[in-house]
Amino acid sequence: MSLDRLVRVETANSIKRDIAWKISKDPCIGLFDFLVPRINENLHYHQLLQRLKAGEAFLHIGLSIFPDLRQLVEDGVPSENLHWYLMMPFIDLSYVLFNDRDKLKSMFLSGNLLHSGASAGLRQLNGRMDVVYAPSIPLSTYQEQIVFAKRMVKLLRGKGSMLLGLQIGHVESGEKPKKGHNIYRHNANTFEKLWSDIGCWTGTKWKVAVAMWPYLPDDPEESRAVEALCGWVDPGLRWLSYEVVRE
Repeated sequence: MSLDRLVRVETANSIKRDIAWKISKDPCIGLFDFLVPRINENLHYHQLLQRLKAGEAFLHIGLSIFPDLRQLVEDGVPSENLHWYLMMPFIDLSYVLFNDRDKLKSMFLSGNLLHSGASAGLRQLNGRMDVVYAPSIPLSTYQEQIVFAKRMVKLLRGKGSMLLGLQIGHVESGEKPKKGHNIYRHNANTFEKLWSDIGCWTGTKWKVAVAMWPYLPDDPEESRAVEALCGWVDPGLRWLSYEVVRE
């Protein structure tokens, strides 16, 4: 990329960040992460693309303005196969920032899926989703994670359907402090046990794969930027990526 092109892109991204920052002071906005697609970093992204291009239904649940949606469409997935559930007021903003309101044929819904009334729009998708992608869902308690997992079971179609996601975990599972309150953090063992319990409670069976890696970036400058926005970072924090497949 030429220097002139790079300057224009960085200026445009700064403007987008400033607009989103007025709505939410989430660190992912301050660090520009809300503009960066992550789904294409999944180890099974190529297989996922093939499934979606073949007509399988996809649901993204999250907080951000869906750069992943645009990445899937750019990589050849028909936008009418893509469904999006936003837990923050960013739907209109996402159209503005990406300038694609007239191009996308995806279904957009919004609300808080932990509240049965607020998630009523999702009921029309029950049993119809082949893949649900849920990165960085704000689940504070273990009970909220149970409610969320049971909701995912209702959405997924059947054998072979899958839930993909990313959350912040910890080497030692349990309640951990975060900005004045506690939040439950999984490690691989507790996450697998959660889905074993979900299977027992719902009469279903699930194959679970988990990967964990350090929360702070390797690059010292990027690491300092994260700490500046988030405050003190627990050295035990880890990114926890998961794949849950119905058997």
